[in-house]
Amino acid sequence: MVGEPQRDGLGEAPRRVDHAEEHVELADLAYWDVELGRWVVEAGEYTVAVGASSRDLRASAVVAVAGDDERRTLTASSTIGEWFADPRGAAALTETFAAVAAAGGGAMAQTVTDPAMFTLMASMPLDRVVAFAGDAFGPDTMAALLKAAN
Repeated sequence: MVGEPQRDGLGEAPRRVDHAEEHVELADLAYWDVELGRWVVEAGEYTVAVGASSRDLRASAVVAVAGDDERRTLTASSTIGEWFADPRGAAALTETFAAVAAAGGGAMAQTVTDPAMFTLMASMPLDRVVAFAGDAFGPDTMAALLKAAN
């Protein structure tokens, strides 16, 4: 568990420490996920830094954390950003947008490849974005996309 920093005494300069250990539990890295209704540890690399203060960091290390295996189910209401954050969702959405572009719905599919437009649309639900494609992205396409992603 992350504890309080060691101190030699109030008002005194801390002594030099050549070796220190601190144990960090996975629970210390967790956040409350509203959709899942539980605490979640996100997989990835975490940087642990030490120093005299938060403005005087003297050493750091990167630690890989496996995290939880829990996956959100992607839906038509999931945002474009959520789709692209999920490896299966990103692959399915990229493939579907390419197929829609090849079938003549290119304006909508090409919009997502523009970084500025993608940033704007990342917070939009997929079903709202595909509404701009009209018939090029119908219910059958959405059903196939959901099946591939989940």
